Formats: sequence, structure tokens, C-alpha cells
Amino acid sequence: MADHRIKKHPILPIPTKNEISFSWQGKTLSAHEEETIASALYANGIKIFGHHHKDKSPLGIFCANGQCSQCMVIADGLPV
Repeated sequence: MADHRIKKHPILPIPTKNEISFSWQGKTLSAHEEETIASALYANGIKIFGHHHKDKSPLGIFCANGQCSQCMVIADGLPV
């Protein structure tokens, strides 16, 4: 899978976290401890989180800070 994580930033430090794995739609993906599911999916190249109710166009992350709920996913039957 692709790795779209920011590894180096000119201003902000990138914390080092242990890598873990999780299963998403039958695929084993990597994540970092304490990373949100949405961030882990995006880092693994999964950028579509749903489809618009009117025209079914793909929807991705909108605000990326937890304010708009666009990155909410259903995990084990629960919204997270």
C-alpha cells in the first residue's frame, strides 16, 4: 500500500509512534498508535470515505480536524 504520511515537516516535529496493523474491508493496513482511523486510511491511500447522497460522487476528508464528521467511519458496527 502507499504511504502518504508526512515524515518530515519544516516547522512541526513528527512524533515517533509504534506501527500497528488493522484490517479494513478485508485488507491488512498499517497505522501508528493513537492515529485516527481516517488518518490511517488516508496514509494507506484510501481517500474516499463515502458518497454524496444526491449524485453519488465520492467524498473524502473535508476539514481533517474532527469538526465536520466527514472522516467518521463505522468500525465494528460503531461510528468512530
